[in-house]
Amino acid sequence: MLTRRALAELSRAHENQLVLSVYIGRDGVDPGARGAWRLHLQRSLEAIRSELAGGSSDRAPFDRAAVFVEQAVRDFGRVLPHQGWAGFATADGLFHAEGLPFAPRDLVRWRQGIYAAPYVRALKSARPVVLALREAEGVAVRLRFRRA
Repeated sequence: MLTRRALAELSRAHENQLVLSVYIGRDGVDPGARGAWRLHLQRSLEAIRSELAGGSSDRAPFDRAAVFVEQAVRDFGRVLPHQGWAGFATADGLFHAEGLPFAPRDLVRWRQGIYAAPYVRALKSARPVVLALREAEGVAVRLRFRRA
């Protein structure tokens, strides 16, 4: 995951650009729901396209950004390989994408600058905790992530 500083730098670097911000969460354990993340993504992209259909000059850049996002997740199966996924794209390309150790709410936004609020919330909840166990045989150090 990005650090707060890296997220802030990424945000500043793209604050004056139209950015497609995408957050996808892994579907539940229900086998019938597997692959629903892809349907949610397609529906969200189509909803934005229909909003931009009224002759907006943002439509062509949005379509190019959407293609970059779709290419990034094309090889994922019906189940995401991580708990979640986040990606940020402009008309010029995908500038950040990563698997996430948490399942965010499915969210797609097209706006000026990165939509970082879900990522910031995740940073708060994925705080590392170091635990040292001392036993007769030695010491074990374990790193855990806890939810706040």
